[in-house]
Amino acid sequence: LTSSSPAKNQQETQDLAKIMLSMLEFYLFTFIRYPLDAPLPSTSRSPQAPPPATPPMNRGINHYQKPTIPYGEQVYLHLFRGYLKHFLPLGAAQGPFLGYSDIGRVSELFLRIAIEFWFEGNCVVPSTTKAIETVEKRLSRPGSAGTTSSLNVTLAMSYDLVETKYDVLPVQVQRCLRSLVNHVVKNPELPRASQEYAEVSSMATRGAASPYWCLSPSMTVLQLPFYNYIRVTLRYASVHVGKASFATAFDSWLVWLEPWNVEMRKKHVTLESAKTMLTQSVSSPRTSQKPPESTPVIVLPKPTSRSKYTQKWEPYIAANLYLYLVPLAIFIRRSRELDFSPKEFKQSLSMVQRVLRVYSPAVVRTINSLLTDKTQPLSSTVAKHEWILGQYAPTGTLSLESCRDDMHNLLEEIYTTHMKSMRELDFLDRLGAYLGVGDVTAKEEFELKGLVEKASVIVNFPSGYKVIPTDSSVTAPKSETDMDGRVPERDPAGFLTERGKEELIHGNVRCTPLDVLPLGDPMYSRVKSYEVSPLVPLTLKASDWINVKLGLVKEDAIPSFGADGKTLELEKERQKEKYWFRINLRFLADYRTIIWICFLSWIYQLFR
Repeated sequence: LTSSSPAKNQQETQDLAKIMLSMLEFYLFTFIRYPLDAPLPSTSRSPQAPPPATPPMNRGINHYQKPTIPYGEQVYLHLFRGYLKHFLPLGAAQGPFLGYSDIGRVSELFLRIAIEFWFEGNCVVPSTTKAIETVEKRLSRPGSAGTTSSLNVTLAMSYDLVETKYDVLPVQVQRCLRSLVNHVVKNPELPRASQEYAEVSSMATRGAASPYWCLSPSMTVLQLPFYNYIRVTLRYASVHVGKASFATAFDSWLVWLEPWNVEMRKKHVTLESAKTMLTQSVSSPRTSQKPPESTPVIVLPKPTSRSKYTQKWEPYIAANLYLYLVPLAIFIRRSRELDFSPKEFKQSLSMVQRVLRVYSPAVVRTINSLLTDKTQPLSSTVAKHEWILGQYAPTGTLSLESCRDDMHNLLEEIYTTHMKSMRELDFLDRLGAYLGVGDVTAKEEFELKGLVEKASVIVNFPSGYKVIPTDSSVTAPKSETDMDGRVPERDPAGFLTERGKEELIHGNVRCTPLDVLPLGDPMYSRVKSYEVSPLVPLTLKASDWINVKLGLVKEDAIPSFGADGKTLELEKERQKEKYWFRINLRFLADYRTIIWICFLSWIYQLFR
């Protein structure tokens, strides 16, 4: 097998690398490469074909309708999972741990071909040193002598240190990658190996190096390419496309972080397995083997459930330390791009909760201990982990507290969007939120408080921390650009004064999204989605007529409307006046009110 690149002359032809593969190895080479060269489905359609169905307009951008997997892709995925069981067999489910079995030549070739074509491919990730140099050049001022001060590299800069070309993998490859990660994580020998190494480490004297490594050979080979794959995908993949590259990498990363979610469950006897057992018992009753009583299953926890981490998993965290740190910093920065609108708030919040629940207080204490104490027995495990990552291992000051500003910005984004949604609710929506019905519920307040508590555990927020302070005192984390919480000067209408503009230009103060005041009279706002649009101008005219007759509102302060119900005098609408009391009949245009009126009328007619 030679390279497919054409040679320009005879000398180049002689220099081409030649690889001798057996028939089985060549088949595996072709099998792994097939999803990358498979023809894409045609997007063209004939003029007589009906147009594709459009999703409802009230669905959010994260809405995803599960497509039907073609038969060929189902067969390929089934074959790949079968090859995983054959070439990368799982260990014994019970008994003492006697060490991992060595990985064979064909099995290692199968795994490394998948790494070459699927994980790495055309994506060349720069080393940590080159990435730091690139960031230093970008931050250097133009016209300087070319020398820049040494950059203070922290964990929060992990997002900036990933700069490469990103190509989206085919959907079939993403499914196979997810199956590969699930297969190596649910090895039943992994918890026993970690527990044994934890006991040895606890008995070792302080400062003694522990030569133990708890990861399986296949997991060790997969660690470096998986680390770069997660970094690049979380950095560049779109967060607004459900069940795509970002979601696949996100789910695989969480599965890798929590092997303690693997449970041994009894294997269900299917019709095919029963036929096989019956055939074997009839053909060779003495040599027939019983099916395994249990099989490892990955149980995905709920976003708000507690972590099952115990102290016996410390060697596992030490062997994957930077997989717990670097992708977390990248995710916190990227998660601000999630859609926290009322339609998608629950789903986006669930993604953040799934990540933060992994970092329980016990996990955070273990990570901090591994970062600060270099003399503990597991320090040699961390050193081997760094050796495996090689030139891609992070450097500089590694501390979860360096992500404090990014975490605060994320929580501020979530709280600001939630508070804005709460302010836009009318009486019926607030009643539905209190009862737990609708897009915004009272349960979200409790979930947001729990989210802040988990974030405080990770980045160690100061005591009394509040996402959005309610008074003049600043409880948010302070940094070099915190401005001591000062706000620009404004006039009674909410607009910036000349002094406030100067302070803002010079960088002495800062603005927050909550400083933006709504313009116009809310009584004359645009038609809502829950209102019957022809009834809105009629109810407003009736309200204005009653208010003028009762002397509650001046006649010249009422804006004029056209036939379509839109305001023609925008300037009058912006000049909002505060009234002590006025009548607003706009609630009669709400379809929910109409339904209640019709229901009560029907009840009245029924008992009349």
